[in-house]
Amino acid sequence: MTNKEQEFSMLNREEMSPVVIKTELRAEYFEDTDEIENNIYLCLSTDQLRSGLIRNLGNDEVKNKGASAAINFAVLLVIAAHMNYKGKAFPSQRRICAMTGLSRTTVIKSINDLQDIKIGGKPILRVTKEKNTRNFDKNNYFFDEVDMPIDIETVFE
Repeated sequence: MTNKEQEFSMLNREEMSPVVIKTELRAEYFEDTDEIENNIYLCLSTDQLRSGLIRNLGNDEVKNKGASAAINFAVLLVIAAHMNYKGKAFPSQRRICAMTGLSRTTVIKSINDLQDIKIGGKPILRVTKEKNTRNFDKNNYFFDEVDMPIDIETVFE
């Protein structure tokens, strides 16, 4: 763990930061092809997971809160898997359905739940809508507390 990661980690614990998912850039070198592949990895806080993060993603109005929480966590992870270095993601609902195996109705309910869930007083996920080229609504998802430890723009140029 680098000094910046340690500082960031301590900040999260002390201030009960809403950071749930952060990104990390890793470069891998493959000797056989002499290529370097850059990947963005999702990092989850084990402290937050142990303290009941998944359970708290459930909708209180749903009778079986555990199932609701698991569904919301699955949807959150799929959206996060599409996140760029600025904390923005824009997978289609069809894509989220395909990756989770959930119906469109369930995915929409989950996205609505995730917008209402707050950790440390801040929303876990922020959603904005914009019109695409065919005049359909397109969701943009934001993880506002994303921290990239390096200047990733220069790495992917």
